[in-house]
Order: sequence, then C-alpha cells, then structure tokens
Amino acid sequence: MKFYRSIIYLFLILLVASCSEEFQQKLSSTPNALGSANEINVIADQELWDGEIGDTFRFYFEAAYPMLPRPESIFNVRHFTPEELISGPTRKELRTYLYLSDLSNTNSSTANSIAKDIGEEKFMQIKREGSKNNVVGRNKWASGQLIIYLAGRDKQDLFDNIKNSFSSISKKIYEQDFKQIKGYTYVSGYNKVLTSEIEEKLGVKIQIPGDYIKAKWDEKEKLFWVRKETPMTSLSIVIKAFKYENENQLTKEFLKDKINEFGKTYVKTNTVNSHLVVNDEDLPLYTNVRDINGQYTFEMRGIWEATHDYMGGPFFSYLIIDKSQKKLFLIFDFLLAPGKDKRDLMQQLELITNTVEIL
Repeated sequence: MKFYRSIIYLFLILLVASCSEEFQQKLSSTPNALGSANEINVIADQELWDGEIGDTFRFYFEAAYPMLPRPESIFNVRHFTPEELISGPTRKELRTYLYLSDLSNTNSSTANSIAKDIGEEKFMQIKREGSKNNVVGRNKWASGQLIIYLAGRDKQDLFDNIKNSFSSISKKIYEQDFKQIKGYTYVSGYNKVLTSEIEEKLGVKIQIPGDYIKAKWDEKEKLFWVRKETPMTSLSIVIKAFKYENENQLTKEFLKDKINEFGKTYVKTNTVNSHLVVNDEDLPLYTNVRDINGQYTFEMRGIWEATHDYMGGPFFSYLIIDKSQKKLFLIFDFLLAPGKDKRDLMQQLELITNTVEIL
C-alpha cells in the first residue's frame, strides 16, 4: 500500500508541475475589485489627458450632479497613464476602468494596451471605420471589474465618441455600481412592518430599509412619512395620495404648492414660524417626465430651505398617476446633511423610491 501511495503522490506532483502558468494562475484566488460607486479610473496618455480630449471628457463625466446646493460631480474621475497603472500593486484591482485613446497616435502606449486587450482585428476595424460601439470587458485583474474602451480613429472621432457615448456609458457604470449602492441602502435589511403598513394604508408598495422609522401617518390627509436619522444626516420619504382630476395637476406649480403645504404643516424648526419651503430662487426647478414601473411620472428636482433658519438641502419629487383608480400619488424625498457630500445619499433615496409600485 505504501508503494502505491508513493506512486500516486509522485503522479500528482508531476501533474501540478506540468500545468501551464496560465492554468496555475486560474487555480489561484482572484481578488475582489476595490473602490466605491461612482468612480472612474481613466487610463490615457498624459498628453491626451492634459489636452482638449481630456477637457472634453471632464466636461461630461465631471459635470455637476443635478440640483445639489453645492456642486458635486456625477463621477469621481482619477487618471493613470498605462505606466502608472502597472507601477502600483493595487491599481489593477479597482472597480471601473475607462481606456481613452486616439488610435491614430502610433506612439501611444494606451493604444497598444487596447490592441492587446480587444484583439488586432477589432483594433484595426476601429482604426479604419471609427468607433461605432465601445468595447466592454470584465474582470481582467479582479472579480467585479468593468473595463470600457473608449477610442477613436483620430481626435475628431474620439471627440464625437465621448459626446455620443456619455449617456450609455453612465448607464453601464450605474448598472455596475447598483449592487454596491443597494448594499449601502439596505445594509440594515428591510423594514417589513413599514412596507406592509404603507401598502395597507395607501395601496403603494415600496421597499423601506430596516433603519427607517415612521415619522408620521395622517389618516385624514392620506400622508405617510418615513425617515432615517443619524447624528449628521436626515433622509426623508413622504408619500401622499390625492384624487386625480385632470392633467393640470401635473405641473411644476401644483407640485411646488403641495410640497410647501407639507413643509408648513409638518416640517418646522425651533425658530418661530420657520418651516420647509421650496427655494427656486437660488436654483431653478428641474422637471422631467419619466416611467417608473410602467407608471407615468412627473418628476421635479430642486432645493429646499427653512424660512427663518440656516437650514436646507436637495429634494426630488414624483407625481405618479393611477388613472384606473383616479388617484395621484405624490412622493417627496428630501435630505438634510449639513457639511456632508450629498450625491450618494440622494442616490440611496432614489433607489428606494424607484421600487414603488401602485397596486
């Protein structure tokens, strides 16, 4: 028996030793990608990044997140040259990369990196025809990575590609980050009691996180208010039902009046006669029409303030029609976070609110 065991051990040693380097790498554990949501690590030649192409990229991807009291960019952008990327041991373990290159530059180390990654055939096609669809890769160095190759056959083609691809790339990055944003939002699980109570009282299904509490239920006004309180922040979601009468209710003026009514009635400060109002003087109101889970939705964004206090923050609100029941639902989300960045907190409120379904 000892003889046969020795033969088996020897065979296993020889088998492992004969494995290719690539196979042995696959056997080794793959690290999980590092970094936070809304981050883009741009890989580009320094000359390109410092010039007009870099300015154009920053114009789109570092634009202000909509309707915050203090400007915050849509994405946090960090730049590496290809040489800098490989010089740091953890730089290849980040979550989201975007390669940016003018392929007409034969001396570009970024272009050479792209050619290796996407293959010579695809690389030459872009050089001949320009970029019609950006190439996307995943998990190159770590699990959970997104890699986007944004290239052009020359500078003009790259300019056009940046402009035309901004919306689709932003969406793809959000889809990549969604799981992480959801993890932050529902880190305490789900408040099934509040979710059920809102569904029972208003006929609205919405997934409330476990760390939210009931702030107010007004039976007469058909208004439900939930919020999350921390030492530095206050996040609120208000849902109110109305009778739907006509399309004149789907206006900025109607929505503003309803928010001001809510603020005057329910959101007061310690200063006499101080309450929440919409501030459309310092920032204009932004309106949009969208679809949420198949429901026509009128959206408005802006900032709020307290009438006699130095207090305020961003908000967004939805008016959702349910014509079958002749009902109109107002959802009003507002944030108080003095001295704190607000983009990520507003994203969490949006994620919760976008789970809404009218039953």
